[in-house]
Amino acid sequence: MGVSMKQLLIGMIFMWLIPIGFIVLTVLGVAWLVRAVGGGANPAAPGHNCPSCHRATQTSWKHCPYCGTEMAA
Repeated sequence: MGVSMKQLLIGMIFMWLIPIGFIVLTVLGVAWLVRAVGGGANPAAPGHNCPSCHRATQTSWKHCPYCGTEMAA
């Protein structure tokens, strides 16, 4: 009893599903991680600047996240 060509083809397709699925999931995971880390910064409120480095900051921040200077109350 030999193995037919159709059975070999089906076996090869299933053999490649696991590595291809792993690669796809890895790429999607890296893309999600890059978006989560890169887009996590709090947007600064307009009109408030650090007295030292003059970058935009939020009013609720006690220290400048860029230079570490204590913000005026």
